[in-house]
Amino acid sequence: MLSTISPNDVIVVVVECGFSCNSSLTSVADSQGLTYTQRMTSTPNDYATFWEYYAVAASPVYSDNITAVFSSSSWNHFIQVFGIKGANTSTIFDPNVSLPASTSCLQPGPAYYYQYCSVTIQTSNQDFIIASTAINDDSPCTIPTGYTGVQSGGNFEVDYRIGGAPDSSIEFACVDSDAESTVVDAVQSATGFQPHPPISISGNDQFTVDNGVTSGTGTSSDPYIIAGWDISANKSNGLEISNTDAYFVIRDVYVHSGYDASGDQSAGGYNGTLFKNVTNGLVETSTIYGNKFGVSVISSDSLAIRDNIIQNNSRGAIEMDSSSNIEVGQNDVSNNSNTDDQGIATVYAANTSSVDVSNNTLLNDAYTGISFLLSDNFTVYNNNIREDRQLGIFVASSSNFSIEGNHVEGNLDGNIAVRDSGNLSVDANFVLCQGSNRETNCQTRSTGIELSESSSLEVSGNSITPSITLGLSLDYVTQATVSYNNIFSNTQTGTAMVTTNSGNISIFANWIDGSYRGLVLNSTSNIFVYHNNFYYNTIQAVDEQGLNNFWDNGYPDGGNYWTDYGGVDNCDLPSQQGCHPPETTDGIGDTPYVFTGNQDNYPMMKTVSQETLSNDPYSIEPLPSFCQFCPSRPQWTVQSPVWTYKEGTLDGSGFSGNPSPKIVVNDKFPSDRTISINFKTTATGPNDWDTAWIVGKYVDEYHKLVLVLSPSENLRLAVWYGNDAVFYDTQTNLSPLDWHTAVMRFTGGNGDHVIVSVDGTLYFNVNHSYIGALGDSSIQLASQGSSESQFSDLTVAW
Repeated sequence: MLSTISPNDVIVVVVECGFSCNSSLTSVADSQGLTYTQRMTSTPNDYATFWEYYAVAASPVYSDNITAVFSSSSWNHFIQVFGIKGANTSTIFDPNVSLPASTSCLQPGPAYYYQYCSVTIQTSNQDFIIASTAINDDSPCTIPTGYTGVQSGGNFEVDYRIGGAPDSSIEFACVDSDAESTVVDAVQSATGFQPHPPISISGNDQFTVDNGVTSGTGTSSDPYIIAGWDISANKSNGLEISNTDAYFVIRDVYVHSGYDASGDQSAGGYNGTLFKNVTNGLVETSTIYGNKFGVSVISSDSLAIRDNIIQNNSRGAIEMDSSSNIEVGQNDVSNNSNTDDQGIATVYAANTSSVDVSNNTLLNDAYTGISFLLSDNFTVYNNNIREDRQLGIFVASSSNFSIEGNHVEGNLDGNIAVRDSGNLSVDANFVLCQGSNRETNCQTRSTGIELSESSSLEVSGNSITPSITLGLSLDYVTQATVSYNNIFSNTQTGTAMVTTNSGNISIFANWIDGSYRGLVLNSTSNIFVYHNNFYYNTIQAVDEQGLNNFWDNGYPDGGNYWTDYGGVDNCDLPSQQGCHPPETTDGIGDTPYVFTGNQDNYPMMKTVSQETLSNDPYSIEPLPSFCQFCPSRPQWTVQSPVWTYKEGTLDGSGFSGNPSPKIVVNDKFPSDRTISINFKTTATGPNDWDTAWIVGKYVDEYHKLVLVLSPSENLRLAVWYGNDAVFYDTQTNLSPLDWHTAVMRFTGGNGDHVIVSVDGTLYFNVNHSYIGALGDSSIQLASQGSSESQFSDLTVAW
């Protein structure tokens, strides 16, 4: 059923036959007599087929029943219908030969890798861009910069954006889902851009109609609007504003050709837009293509650059110099070329303060992605930076800043680098060196995160994954904490972490896994290394030329976990001389773990939870009352019996399936929290999901996040939000009948990012809005169906 309110809408019908499609589309018709024309059919692989039909509705339609008829019935047929206002009804689709575009996206791999189903198109006009994706029973795509979801969930997703201009390049990438294929098409705007000569405004009195102002009075509630223009910058800067403090908005303009070889290229060409000594401006939903700098901001304050396409500019997309209070958000700043070798970075800032660079996409640029020099008080958050020729993010001679939540992948010279800076945090970034299309793969020379000549640093919660030559490097660094990072599966000759010429650093609660060398200290002093898990590195650790370095936190807090430790735990006391097993075992090995250059005096017998570090000076404080696990305590409410305290564990059993034994914590915890718990299914039920359930976020039975280990050894993370649900699955070699330790760490400010490990192995690294939408919530445990399950040692921290 479709209803519209405007005449001359283009009605688009997208139809999919999903996983292992076995039928064909025979017709599309409606109840109001419109004629539907087939635009395309696409079968990128054997798993899904797309069809696209369209019609023009001269008048609004009301409750129009649009029907797609298939040759045979199937569970995996999907249809999405929508109307597009303002389309070119005489030449509906963009004529560029790249359209429509499709790709096959079958990318098997571990659940914690971000998978990309990527399609790039070229446009000829300003377009309504439609991206349709087939998904193999997984969560929706993490919608990329500039796009809005039309429909998502289950096996089928449609997203759109408005943008494009002649020769501009636009990518759609389905992230963090099991995408099978994607098709992208583009409907042209009826009006497009209107030609206008270059605009130059100096002073508030020059905001005039002749200078492109279409409306407004220059106040905060009624800013000057400059919109809808096609401006060539081949003879001068396309749109230049200086010496103003009136409020203005530049919207839906196309500024181009500032670096056109046929034009006057004095001083290396012309900028698309230039702001000098300007306050109170906004540039949005514009395409700035093929200039020197796309947007240049000099000696200005209180500007925002949002939702633009800024591409193929010869020296960079956005330049900021001697400015403050600048927002750069949700821009597509890909494919900038560095044509004259004068470019520094795609987004470049020098001598700036109070700058926020967030939610931008930087792909395939010819130089460093984001760079700050001689700046302070800035944030680089949640940007997608992939396959740039130099570094992903580079900061030098700066202070008081945060690099957080970015996806930085496959950049040739390294992914994140900080030099000669202080008072900074590098937190919760996903750093990956695979998928590079460069002529020299980043594996041969790339570092995940490199920090040098800096002090007062926090490096926490980063995931550095295959395959980085060097995962994390600290050189000439002082006063730093390195914690809660996961560095794993590096190359056979790679090193997870190296610290050289540095001192006064705490390295704790990290997972260092599967590299040739784990942690190397060289010429260091006062390094504290404890509560880390060293997992199957060929050389676990080296401490060369060290002075006063400590590889444990004393007794009883202990040291690190080492997979190749061969000692036993029969004793306790600081001297490990109290030997009367099993009463005196303390979880600490009775003999030191010795490696090249040093030793861990108190090696841990089990993997160390990254979240229960009560003695760490920088740790999250756990709730001690939950370490005494008893259903009669006031923190718990038994929702459905029977729950007993058995052999030091909480045991749920006694039902044949309805209702399941369930118990819930009375308190609510912040959305960003960490949960650690031991669990075991002692008897499974008839279904694969009749095992122990850990409900890490519990609002009610229709709003919750659940971790389940099934008898088939499949680990599932499930998120229910009302009538909708998303599922993440990965196969393990873990039996639910054995004891396991699960850790869930929720981050992201509203808890929409979760990292899940079991027995020290990372299985899920997931972002989804439903997770954050569960908000501050409690924790529930269940023995699902007729199973019997046991739980112990629940710790909650935030």
